[in-house]
Amino acid sequence: MSNPVISSSPTGIDKLNDDLLSIVFFIVRGPVYPIGHSLKSAILLSLVCRRWRNQALSLARLWNTVHWHPGHGGNQHVGAALAALDRSRNAPLAIQIMLLERPRSDDVLLSDLHDGHALLRAILLPQHLRRITEFSITVSDPFWDDELFRPFSYPGRLCMPALRQLSISFGMRTLRTDLDVDIECSDLEELHVVGMKTRRPGRMVGPSTKLVTLAGGELNLTDVVDVLHHASRLQTFEIGTMLGNLTSIINDIDAEDVSSYARRIAGTVANLCNFSVYELSTFRDFATLQLIISTSSIRRCHVWQSFAESLVAEEAWIEFLNLPSVGEVDELRLLGSRGEDIKFVATKTGRTRHLYSEKATAFACLPLALDSHPPILSTLEVLTFDIVKWTAFMRMVESRGARMPRLTRIHLIMQQHSGDRLALHEGMRDYTGATIDMPRLECIGFDIGWSTPPSANLTMRFLVITLQLLDCLIPTPRGGVAFVGGDDVKAALASQCDEISQRVPAEDRTVLHEVAAALLPYILGTVENAGDV
Repeated sequence: MSNPVISSSPTGIDKLNDDLLSIVFFIVRGPVYPIGHSLKSAILLSLVCRRWRNQALSLARLWNTVHWHPGHGGNQHVGAALAALDRSRNAPLAIQIMLLERPRSDDVLLSDLHDGHALLRAILLPQHLRRITEFSITVSDPFWDDELFRPFSYPGRLCMPALRQLSISFGMRTLRTDLDVDIECSDLEELHVVGMKTRRPGRMVGPSTKLVTLAGGELNLTDVVDVLHHASRLQTFEIGTMLGNLTSIINDIDAEDVSSYARRIAGTVANLCNFSVYELSTFRDFATLQLIISTSSIRRCHVWQSFAESLVAEEAWIEFLNLPSVGEVDELRLLGSRGEDIKFVATKTGRTRHLYSEKATAFACLPLALDSHPPILSTLEVLTFDIVKWTAFMRMVESRGARMPRLTRIHLIMQQHSGDRLALHEGMRDYTGATIDMPRLECIGFDIGWSTPPSANLTMRFLVITLQLLDCLIPTPRGGVAFVGGDDVKAALASQCDEISQRVPAEDRTVLHEVAAALLPYILGTVENAGDV
């Protein structure tokens, strides 16, 4: 390493006294998060000149972040992390360690294994444990060492009295069911335990706790109750993890005690803002949670399932989401062609219900949702969904009265990747049913993407749907038709429309060809020169 550079003539910053220079250092370092950036900034500041180095080393809080993952260089080097432990002296510590294989590598280097274990051993010394306020560790099988991780499990009980945020995870798609995490701390602000068991998580939370995630393997219903009972001001509760291991809910409460447990946590559930459930093992797990948790009072409820057992599972999801409890649904979003999101939004109550499903499409749940809360179509004001679902959705509306009396805006996603996947799907066919009554429709927006131009087939479907919607559109000063997307994609769509409009002789032109021609300036953004669509 080269020697620090010493300036030969004083500059403005050289004239600052030590106190002001320290303030500058902390501003440059920024907040603790992202941890890696904080430590890297501190190292760079210490290399400017001798005075800056001495001043930086005198500031314990400048070094109170430790961040490491496999790989050498910069703030990731184990030497820098160990130095930060030493330089931070008695300052509060923020720790983030990722004991995972390097990206795009199936092997764990011996140097990575040695460095990671050496750093963790240093962190677990009592003089550091007592001052850790934020502790995050993710470990996978190759880095596992029974002796090293024994203090994390019962009856080891690591003591971290200053801890405010704890995140401990085992890999991404693996479980460590033999480790019963048991850390001595209380009233955490955040708690995340993923891929491992935890021994009575309710002991680690309290009135200050705002976020809890428990995921992977088996989770006792009493543990769910315990968390909600002690974390009386909990705002976000996540059970399971996205794209992670399946989580099973074990009902360990006697039937005669269920109602008393439910009453015990009713106040916390009523104040809960966000309740997310990811990748439960079976639809029965939803029913088990419902024994003690009513989602009717929860503001935002989210279900993510990338598998499905049967139609029964879809019905279980809809029942769990409890759509009637959201009130007047004024916005419905349905995005994706496979791996789909449905989101119901009620602005007046501030409540939402969100469902993601993959193998059983979320769209398959939509009829169940509409039937569980029939007023949805009558209160809907904004509708967003993939254009390939148009026909199927119109059929749903038609079978339920063919009316959306309050609908004012429609946003259609018209991107080629959806058309490619569903080229033969019935949603790509024309809707030939009764005219849908949309007396307040003012605006139609099309999101055509930024990369892949639409095919001729998708463009034709777009024109047919647009023609149907234009019959319902009412003229307003700020209404009409709008397009969002890349300039090249817009140009390609305009070219497709122009070709369609010129494809037949004038005497054979239909209203569809006229619409194709009239839409050109709208697509290209020159609507001020456009004729009447």
